[in-house]
Amino acid sequence: MSDTELIKEILSQIVMAIGRIERRFQNIQRPDNFLDSEEGLDRLDGICMMLIAIGESLKNLDKVTSGSLLKRFPAKKDRLLELKSVFYECQSGRRMIAVKVVDIFGNDTMKVIEVTV
Repeated sequence: MSDTELIKEILSQIVMAIGRIERRFQNIQRPDNFLDSEEGLDRLDGICMMLIAIGESLKNLDKVTSGSLLKRFPAKKDRLLELKSVFYECQSGRRMIAVKVVDIFGNDTMKVIEVTV
């Protein structure tokens, strides 16, 4: 198998693992959904295994490309984890909460969830 074919295969495995993670997250509305049943724990285990597989695939990709591919996407220089939270007291009822996550590469994502206080 040529390096190009091997790289395509590794990337295909990563895409497949991401698809499995997305599928396993379906019907998960809150973190407790992972912990309140055996099925939830199995989903969490499966997601963790896929994240490990993605990490291993990235290491293999780095090895196959002699480190040249991932050098194009360097990690952030400041890798400190910044935690910000503004205290706000709210009345009981249904509320929307936004959670924003920024990874070490500077990519961010936000999820809005509805909670009952």
